[in-house]
Amino acid sequence: MAKELKKATLTKHNIDLCIAVMSSDSYNDIWPAFFDYWFANSLFSSLPIYLITATKSYDDVRVKVINTPESKDLSWSHRLVDGIQQIDHQYILLLTEDLICYAESDLKLINEIYEFIASNDISCLRLVPSPCPDNKIFGNIGLLSDWRLYRVSLQASIWNKTSLLNILKIGETPWQFELFGTVRAKEYSGYFAVYYPVLHYAEIVGRGKLTRLGYKLLLARNIPISREVYSIFGDIERKYHYLKSTIFYRMPVTIQRPLSLRTIDKWTKLQKQSKSK
Repeated sequence: MAKELKKATLTKHNIDLCIAVMSSDSYNDIWPAFFDYWFANSLFSSLPIYLITATKSYDDVRVKVINTPESKDLSWSHRLVDGIQQIDHQYILLLTEDLICYAESDLKLINEIYEFIASNDISCLRLVPSPCPDNKIFGNIGLLSDWRLYRVSLQASIWNKTSLLNILKIGETPWQFELFGTVRAKEYSGYFAVYYPVLHYAEIVGRGKLTRLGYKLLLARNIPISREVYSIFGDIERKYHYLKSTIFYRMPVTIQRPLSLRTIDKWTKLQKQSKSK
């Protein structure tokens, strides 16, 4: 009952928000884990939730499946655009199916999110500090400057639907969306992030394999495991890359900014090269 009362308080702001989970048919073995943990832990779980995938269905009355068979064999971004265009909401909390919400959120931080969106024109609001924002604006929320790496990311974010469609480009992979989308986002304002996570989740699939933490999370809920699991050394490599990014984001802005601008310049040149092919 306490959790239901918490969820009810989120409706005090009249925000047209839903959840969209971007996936593909080949990841349907991960869906039970995603939704099991989501409905158990997320205070956003009372919102409408859509699963975008090519042709398969999911047997849960709480989940609305959006199939995109026409773009099944086309690019990742094409499939996402097709799915998003079928969603009739102003704001979309975009997630991928491998982000497992393993712990409950802080109600105060979520209500701050609602209040902020209700009174500001946002393009995107990242719900985890990856990267941290630059200038504090309201409570736990700050501005993401246009020089920030991964200003556009597939980490959990609330998007204005129009802004998301403006940033998406047909023909791109998820990796290209984050890199080239960050370049395109320099033309837009309204990008924000939080200092402290509003959603607590773990990315449990990498390169098609299940992480060791993912294996434990699925095992804890007796969810069948059909994927290859990362070796100890593979997990160490993932943690090493995470540590490198954490160290970078904790550097002083005077060091981060020129390095970020240099990297974005490289991404811009790479984007131009991809266009010429």
